[in-house]
Order: sequence, then C-alpha cells, then structure tokens
Amino acid sequence: MILMEIFSYVIDALLIYVFYDKYFSKERRREFASMAVIWGAFAMMEGINYVFNTVAPYIAVNMLVSVLGLFAMTLLYDAKVAKRIVAVVVFQVTAIVSEIFANVIFLVVPEKYFQDINVLGMFISKLFLLVFLMILMLLQKKQKNIPTHYLITYFAIPIACIFVLCVLYRKSMYIDYISYIATGCIMLLNIVSYYLLDELSDYIIRASKVFQLNNQLETQKEKYEQLSTAFRSGNRLLHDTNKHLRYIGAKLQSDDAQGAMDYIERISGTLQETYGSICTGNLAVDSILSNMKTRLQEMNIPCYLTVNIEEARMRDIPEYDLVTIIGNITDNQMKAVPLVTDRDKRYVLFELEMLDNTIR
Repeated sequence: MILMEIFSYVIDALLIYVFYDKYFSKERRREFASMAVIWGAFAMMEGINYVFNTVAPYIAVNMLVSVLGLFAMTLLYDAKVAKRIVAVVVFQVTAIVSEIFANVIFLVVPEKYFQDINVLGMFISKLFLLVFLMILMLLQKKQKNIPTHYLITYFAIPIACIFVLCVLYRKSMYIDYISYIATGCIMLLNIVSYYLLDELSDYIIRASKVFQLNNQLETQKEKYEQLSTAFRSGNRLLHDTNKHLRYIGAKLQSDDAQGAMDYIERISGTLQETYGSICTGNLAVDSILSNMKTRLQEMNIPCYLTVNIEEARMRDIPEYDLVTIIGNITDNQMKAVPLVTDRDKRYVLFELEMLDNTIR
C-alpha cells in the first residue's frame, strides 16, 4: 500500500510536469532548470506532500502545502507572476474536480463491489486528472486541424483504462502485487500515450501549416508569373505605340494629315481589341485574364471575355481571395479546353460580373 502511495506521488509529479511543460511552452526554462533539477524539485515537492499527509492529515494543511509546492515548481520557468498563479489555480481546481468525478463512480457503483478502494479511487482520480489536463491543453493549442480520430484516441485510452481498473479491483478478482504492477503500467501507459499523441498532433499541425504555406507560395509564384506576363504585355504596348507614333509623325511631317487620320482610325480598333479589352481595376486579375487570353490565342482557340465590375468595388475584395478564385477558374478552363475532341468547337467564354456583393 505504501509503495502504491509513493507511486501515486510519482504519477502526480509526471502530470504536473506534463501540464507545466505545455502551459509554459512559450516561456523558457531558467538556466539552472536542467532535467535533473526539475525532477529533483518535483520529487522534493511530492516528498514534502507525503510527509505532511502522513504527519498532519488535514485537508487545509494538505491543500496549502500542495498550492505552495505547485507555485514553487513554476519558479523553474521564466514567466510572469499572473501566469504562475493561473497555472497553480487551474491545476489545483482540475485535481479537485477529478477527485469529485472519481467519487461519483463510487456513488453510481457501490464501494462494496470493489476491493482496495483507496488505491482504486486514487488512480481513477489520476486518470480523470489526465483527461481534464488534455482538454485544457488542447484548448490552449487553439488548433482546428487535428484529425478527429486523434482526438478520439486522446480520450479513449484513459477512459477505457478507468473501466479496466474497475474490473481489475472488483471483489471477485484476486489482488496481489501483479495487480499493483499492472495498475502502475496502466498509469505509465496513459502518460506515455498522451505524450506520443501530443507530439503526433503537433507534427500534424506543423505539416498542415507547411502545406498551407506551400499553397500560398504556389499562388504567389503564379501571381508573379502573371504579373510578368502583364509587364511584357505593357512593354509590347509601348513598343507598338512608339512604332505607330513614329509612322503618324512621318505622315504629319509630309503634310499627309488625312493619311495620319486614316491610320489612327485603322489602328484604334486593333489597339482596343489587343490591349484594352481587360480592365478590372486589379492588376493581378488583369494579368491572369490577359495571360489566359494570350495562351488561348497561341492555341488558336477563340476567347470571349466580358468583365462588368466597377473598379471601386473590385478594390473592396481581398486581393488574395480574388486572385485565388479567378486563377482557379482560368486554370480549370485551360485544362478543360483540350478535352473537347472537335477542334472547331473549342472556345472559352468568360463572364465576370458583380451582383449585389456576389461575384459570378
């Protein structure tokens, strides 16, 4: 029995360490707080708790010693006093709630059906404490991309172990040292499984962030390529305009004003068709549509573009969302066109307009 009580304090130390290590994850440990110092401090705290529980088994005294010990453990981390107090209060309240839940089990299932009720209640409360600490630490992460089956596994293991302990300590079972060893292994299994699942969930979160960053990089790459296309198109416009201006200047110098007017009339439609058909007020969107139109022209595929959005309203739309949506649409169109086997029936019709606050 004494060995089980000592082991219970070891489990307490492990749970406190797991909670503090996650809760103070953003604060660095103090320079002297090596692993040996941390575990030595936890062992000293639990030893003091054990002595006071044995010598002065009073709830108020034990509560005071526990709170002071928990606060002393926070000194291993370089954190603000307010955060230290919150950590102590949260852990202490959670421990009390876990004791209450353990007692509820014995209200539902009478104690007469169990043996070694003190040992059973002690370790069931530790499992409830682990469950509540897991809930708190998951809330602290504030992540929504942890797969559901990992969350289920998080809580299924300790809850299942509570039922295993209840079966192990029922009256019909023979309790010996093997049962106590099995109890210890169950407790250690829960802490190790929590640690592994927590590391795995952190890896999943990091992998998800990397995936999102890669998607953003790909989007930015496409955007820069489209801007490059728009820049080249602008340079081509300047080059063509200079040629037209030189020709018009030559006509005017030769007093052929009518010839200059005829030439202006002839090229104005061509310039409008080539460079002025796409003007949404958003350079990135213009470059995406221009790039699509240019690629389709190179493939000898007709492209009909209609954009009916006021420039002022276009600027109200987040550029990242707008580029992503338009880029996906144009990519899908470019992929769909070659699927039409009859080349004479290949064409792209792109209409962009805003109704109320919706783009369609």
